[in-house]
Amino acid sequence: MDIKQIRLRNLRSLISESGTIANLARLSETAPAYLSQILNSLPTSTGKPRSVGDKLARKLEQALNKPYGWMDRDHENADDTKLQTIPTVPILDIEQALKHLTRPLVSNADSVPIPIVTSHLAFAMRVWDDSMSPKFHSGDIIFIDPEVTPTANDFVLAVQSDDHEGLVFRHLIDKDGRRLEPINSNYSTHLVTSTDKIVGKIVYRGDIL
Repeated sequence: MDIKQIRLRNLRSLISESGTIANLARLSETAPAYLSQILNSLPTSTGKPRSVGDKLARKLEQALNKPYGWMDRDHENADDTKLQTIPTVPILDIEQALKHLTRPLVSNADSVPIPIVTSHLAFAMRVWDDSMSPKFHSGDIIFIDPEVTPTANDFVLAVQSDDHEGLVFRHLIDKDGRRLEPINSNYSTHLVTSTDKIVGKIVYRGDIL
């Protein structure tokens, strides 16, 4: 069962807990019609079924006093008391991240919860520009796992070693070589050179509320 199916099942559970779709919508400050569309998997303009996204998942958890990441887990045969302990990773800047790769920072750094399984080298970082808008926005929290090898079309954190400037770009591998290509057309494509470092794959995006 993938995360979309799990969140849909958990949405049904929250509706039952709230009594009605209208009550859940009021508590989570969400339109009842939108929840109904998700519940019935109505298609978007692109033809894909509507689903519970990251932002809505966190709003629903807060509205019903659920722990962070509750919407992302299958509770049918789980003991919810185990959900109170959510794994955390350090939230770092570029300089800290590069040090973290050789000596993981387990102290002297703020940490944030992450509801998926990652390696011990995983860390979080804030997006600082709009080069990947509308996928990632400035201020978003992204989670990078250096132990996951990126493949074509993955999102990655790359660092230009000459000035340690971080780049959050889509990672492309094609006949022309590896390119770091932004979604926002106002930014230029960057050809990966021998002095650049692909730090790791972006494995999750979350919100701190």
